[in-house]
Amino acid sequence: MCQGAGAGEGYPFGNNLTRHEPVRIAVTMPITSRGDVAAGVEGMRIFNAFLPSFLATAFPTAFPCAFEFWLAYDMGDALLDSVEGDEAMKRVFGARTRAVGRDMCGNHSSECMSLQLRRFRHSHTLTALWNGLNEEAYRGGAHYIFMPNDDLLLETPGWPHALLQSLAASPLYPNLGVTGPRDSVSGRGDMPSMPLIHRTHLDIFGGQSLPSSFQNWYNDVWLGNVYRPFAACLLSATIRSRNHHGCTDPQKCSRYILGDGALAPWREETIEARARVIEWLRSPAGAAGLEHVLVNEPRLATESASAGSSPGSMVAAILEGTNLYELISAPITLG
Repeated sequence: MCQGAGAGEGYPFGNNLTRHEPVRIAVTMPITSRGDVAAGVEGMRIFNAFLPSFLATAFPTAFPCAFEFWLAYDMGDALLDSVEGDEAMKRVFGARTRAVGRDMCGNHSSECMSLQLRRFRHSHTLTALWNGLNEEAYRGGAHYIFMPNDDLLLETPGWPHALLQSLAASPLYPNLGVTGPRDSVSGRGDMPSMPLIHRTHLDIFGGQSLPSSFQNWYNDVWLGNVYRPFAACLLSATIRSRNHHGCTDPQKCSRYILGDGALAPWREETIEARARVIEWLRSPAGAAGLEHVLVNEPRLATESASAGSSPGSMVAAILEGTNLYELISAPITLG
């Protein structure tokens, strides 16, 4: 295990909660061979869009970390839903990532990249796939969870450092909220369309990352709207991405049956989730999390002591400074 690197010793942020081990970043992604069957597993979009751009922009990292890929496909997938398809996916992934050595991700004892492949009975339901993968990654100990598409191009080198730093510096509470790259194709105003969250989000929502009432619509819109009133919708100004690589008409690029998004109760889910965030911040669990940060970050602890505030009262003071109704009922928008 990596031992106790501080903010000036390679970690991207001073208030991280993982000082004695590499930062574990789960990359969770639904994958499908729809539209790629003739090209075989090697021709799938993850291997011709996302993964090459990931390798070109994520390494070498500026801090000790491990990327844990969690990929999910639907039952009945023409290429993947067989022993042969499963083995082929793992073989191609291993071949494409073999050149990534430990010296590229902080020289710790873990592999820089690993793969978990899962089969789900949720045909055409992206939200269910992400919920299943994210919960498993969370239960397995991942610190951060990144939810990109398989045909996304990452364009800016150093994005892991920048995005994790942004979340860690979330103004109300360390690691509260959502961040992500600014996407030139699928971007929605100030909301990240390819979200990255910390495990704090799943702490708040009991291990679930997205509303189960959703199918394929509003995942990113919901995350952005939930956290915007808390100054925690943290779309990057400098990290760029481009969704739907190889597709000329973004309105026809999805290989999933999108269903009727108008039926998703995204506004109601947003209001309920904001109340849940407030409840968690005001709870012993929220105060304990902040106290853990203060103990491990001397500068923040000094500031807290000089202000004469306990971790719990700090959170309460911030929330009590604004009418709770105003937080919960803040504008909800599509972008």
